[in-house]
Amino acid sequence: VQIYIREMQKSIEKMNILIANAKLYSQLKEKVYKKEFEKRYLEDIIKETLKDLEKKAKEKSIDIIYKAEGTYPVNANPTLEDLFLNLIDNAIKYSPENGKVEIDIGDREDKWRTSVKDWGEGVADELKEAIFERFERGDVDVKGSGLGLAIVKQIVDMHEGRVWVENNPEGGSIFFVEMPKMK
Repeated sequence: VQIYIREMQKSIEKMNILIANAKLYSQLKEKVYKKEFEKRYLEDIIKETLKDLEKKAKEKSIDIIYKAEGTYPVNANPTLEDLFLNLIDNAIKYSPENGKVEIDIGDREDKWRTSVKDWGEGVADELKEAIFERFERGDVDVKGSGLGLAIVKQIVDMHEGRVWVENNPEGGSIFFVEMPKMK
């Protein structure tokens, strides 16, 4: 009975995540969040996200390495937290057991460039643009709704930024997000 209850709880949790992602995606498409911009710091957003994902990373024995030093001000709304939650969650999800995920932020003239690097399977070249579309997924064997990266793309567009993925030369993927610096 306990096993059955545990499996039901997992299924309910997955369904709740799917519903929340579908709702967020719909709200982003309708531009519900357009007016809630304020000065935020990428460092704070990412560190809070890492706290939220700490348990998930520990379950897979994944080391999360945050390499950036600075605060990185941007003009953002609360959806920016969802952006980094999706990117870092994916990096953990697609990383092998006992792996690592590296997060860094670099200065690119008038933009901050955040990178999320994993050593998982990587993304096939022919899917590198498609994975940012709704219900497109790189690996159907990994659990997910196919909405996470579509949400990331909507949020990046709303913040007048850019997102893309490249191959990690050591295996896996590096997802990049560029955001305009706060003026």
